[in-house]
Amino acid sequence: MRLKANLQHLNVGKDHFIIDPDGGAINLTDLYAMNEAAAYLWEQFSNRDFTPEEMAGQLAATYDVSPEQALTDVRQLLQTWDEDGLIA
Repeated sequence: MRLKANLQHLNVGKDHFIIDPDGGAINLTDLYAMNEAAAYLWEQFSNRDFTPEEMAGQLAATYDVSPEQALTDVRQLLQTWDEDGLIA
């Protein structure tokens, strides 16, 4: 699995967003908000192949969450990102 390469993570204060700067112009209808944990995972797994299990392991190692809950959360996150077109 791989995140789309042309997307950019923006951090505005405490808020995190993914944007698609297609052609240099930012279309704000394609602005995706993320929480801190999702933004952390985005940064850790951008530009490389990964499995949901690898992502869940990183989440569990960084945040106070069990490996089982981390995998459930990651699968839900990846499903949302896939539906939004953020996964290659």
